[in-house]
Amino acid sequence: MAEGNAQRKVLIAMDGSKHATGAFEWFVKNMYKDSDTVIMVYCAESGDNLIQFSQLENPSVIPTMIAEHDKEVQKVLQTIDDIAKKHKVEHTVERLHQPAGESIVKAARDHKADIIVCGTRGLGVIRRTIMGSVSDYIVHHSHVPVLVCKLEDVTSE
Repeated sequence: MAEGNAQRKVLIAMDGSKHATGAFEWFVKNMYKDSDTVIMVYCAESGDNLIQFSQLENPSVIPTMIAEHDKEVQKVLQTIDDIAKKHKVEHTVERLHQPAGESIVKAARDHKADIIVCGTRGLGVIRRTIMGSVSDYIVHHSHVPVLVCKLEDVTSE
């Protein structure tokens, strides 16, 4: 990580959840420096994934589903932007695509990040074993330090 007052590049994984927001707020309270370059990334499911999941009897609804999904993605991106502005954190917001863990690690490499900050959804042991966890993936595959914030007062969504 960058030394002293040198500029750090911090990549923050956001998904619109209380866990991600809590991790961002922890970062701001405990680590943030005005000299940091903060890149907030959101990994949204792509429209292609929606089409794969929508084996519908009426395929004409697919464009409407994609448009609605894109609207929701824009809303989450705006919420992420608003959270950073509320805390007066200079930042950029970037949309990534699935799979989330791989995309976040790649974005950190591409941006030459010094650290990745993410929250944890607090999945139970069985669910985490079956599904895996984005934060686990990031910790095991990242080329830079990873700060995973587990906040006790945030309940699982």
